[in-house]
Formats: sequence, C-alpha cells, structure tokens
Amino acid sequence: MDKQIDQSHIDKFIQRIEGELPEPDHQDISKVITYLVSKGILPTSRVRDYVITTAFHDHVTNAKGTRNGFCAEMEAVYDLSQRQIHNVIGRNFKRFYLESHIKE
Repeated sequence: MDKQIDQSHIDKFIQRIEGELPEPDHQDISKVITYLVSKGILPTSRVRDYVITTAFHDHVTNAKGTRNGFCAEMEAVYDLSQRQIHNVIGRNFKRFYLESHIKE
C-alpha cells in the first residue's frame, strides 16, 4: 500500500505541474491528466485500474450483478483475463475507496 502524503507535498506537486503546463491548460483537467500520463508521472496501469475499480463499484452499488459477471463483461473491454480483473479490483478497491492518502 502507498504511504500517506502530506498536503504540502501535494501542493508542491500541483505547483510544479502548473509551472510545466502552458498557462491556459492548467484549468482543463483532461489536458492535465493527459499531460501526467504522457510524462509517465501517472502510470497508465493506475488509470486503467482506477477506471475498472470505479466501474465495479458502480456495478455493485446499482445491484447489476455479481463480481464474476462484471469481470466477464470487462474481459473483452480491457483485453485482460477475468483473473487479472479480479486482481485489479482486489488490489485497488481499498486504496481507491477506503483509505485516506492525505495526512490531516
């Protein structure tokens, strides 16, 4: 699991990224995320894992079916095996939904 990070570190990170982006771009979140992924700061696997995990959360909260059914649906979408999708959910659900990563 990742360690918690101080808000001051996040603020420094934001200032650094804002300094690297052209002035109008730091207002547009899609450009910021694209920039972070293209620079390798935000790993593509983390982006994919976040999308899979949040889709699973939506799937479960809307009572649309089972975890196995969800994994079967996502298998073709992400070109991953059902087992890999199970692992992504198991590894990341707590990280994305249950933990606090910023010290208060």
